Amino acid sequence: MKMLLATGGSGGHIYPALRVAEELNAAGHEVIFAGKFGVFKSVIQEKNFCIFETLVGGWSGRSFFEIWRCGYFLVRSLFQAKKFLGDVKVDGIIGFGSYASFPFVFMGSLAGLPVLLHEQNVRPGKANRCLTPFARKVAISFKASEAYFPTEKTVLTGCPCPIPDRTLSREELYKRFQLESGRLTILVFGGSQGSRTVNQVFLDSISLVKDPRPIQVIHLTGSNDYEWVKARYLAFSIPCYVQPFSKEIMKLYACADLVICRAGAVTITEIVTLQKKTVMIPYPHADGHQSENAWQLIEFPMFRKLEEKALSAQTLADAVMALAQLSVEDEDWKRVKEKLFFPNAAQGIAQAAVALL
Repeated sequence: MKMLLATGGSGGHIYPALRVAEELNAAGHEVIFAGKFGVFKSVIQEKNFCIFETLVGGWSGRSFFEIWRCGYFLVRSLFQAKKFLGDVKVDGIIGFGSYASFPFVFMGSLAGLPVLLHEQNVRPGKANRCLTPFARKVAISFKASEAYFPTEKTVLTGCPCPIPDRTLSREELYKRFQLESGRLTILVFGGSQGSRTVNQVFLDSISLVKDPRPIQVIHLTGSNDYEWVKARYLAFSIPCYVQPFSKEIMKLYACADLVICRAGAVTITEIVTLQKKTVMIPYPHADGHQSENAWQLIEFPMFRKLEEKALSAQTLADAVMALAQLSVEDEDWKRVKEKLFFPNAAQGIAQAAVALL
């Protein structure tokens, strides 16, 4: 069978789609990616999957020109998707959200193709909300998402994330990333594109963090901030591993005692999978998606949520110190996993999609 995976270009869309593609491929199905891929285009190509990029652009304003521009490219992309689907002849479609998935899911459903949507966040995005009437099933990552979709369409699968790599010990990982044993290791990142706010506030907070252990930092800055963040670390004289981006995120998690990050669905899945104490700073410009994701975790003591509008060097340092000193019981992690851990999420989505064929 040939399956089309329609997705946008953020890590929150791409990584779940890649994991599902790997499951489908392992089961003998052919996979094609369609949509917008941005910086992740090479990541998909490295996995030897075929790709097809659409012309559609995101909504970026309310001016007459922006409305006209978005409408023009949407119409063009719908015709483009129709022609592509007519030429390629896929058997089914899995949509992973974002504006770039819309033309393929919509035109495919009109052509009678079975469609499964995957919603990564608790609150669905605009594309998946619009496309739900055209989908036969919607795979959700959080049980709380059931409130947003027809009950008869939903299947709770969880959100796929990269598979943890346990081939190296923590000591070996420290050597790999030029870190030292016996230190409080903090992993900091602001999503796949980075966050200037998270970068700046964390750097300002370092001198305020007081802990019996000296600290060291793993910091993924995003491409725009790498140079100045790297330069700032020279003043701290602490071991650090600073990169714009890393394809080895699961290894970096394994090094960390605690994490400072956004609250995207994939990130939530990663910190639950690897049982990491975390300060979550939800991205404030995504219709509240990330804030609602974070709410699923804050009932547990090992997670803190700081809204960006209330973020300061002192509030971040206080949260870091509280988590660093917190002893987490196995029973606490068991409760987290009972609510949010779905180790076979990619397989569940793949199987649900194949069942529609």
